[in-house]
Amino acid sequence: MESGPGEAAGVVVESVTLEGRHHFIRLRGSWDLLNRERLAHVFADVPDDFDVVVDIQEVSYCDSTILTEFIRLYKRLGASGRRIDVVLGDSAVRRLFRTMHLDKLLAARADRERERGG
Repeated sequence: MESGPGEAAGVVVESVTLEGRHHFIRLRGSWDLLNRERLAHVFADVPDDFDVVVDIQEVSYCDSTILTEFIRLYKRLGASGRRIDVVLGDSAVRRLFRTMHLDKLLAARADRERERGG
């Protein structure tokens, strides 16, 4: 569990779990410039030799600074031959990822059906 003191209001990193060769991160709340650094730290802690699944189904808002952090993680993992999958759900954030064409770059999907071995 990755949350606690210093957590920005309404912003939660609910769980970070290592399983096999996958690193799972679940985010909730509204993510923007004010908490970009927190997300940067969470992403920096991801080992380079793991594929990553980031579940943002419960993210109500994110801005371009947050999208930039996803792209940085994508580039870092890609340099190691790893991938990032983003679970978007059905939300305004999903539409944002689609508009920016990040849904294809980050192997985005609507739910976690492929989370374990897909």
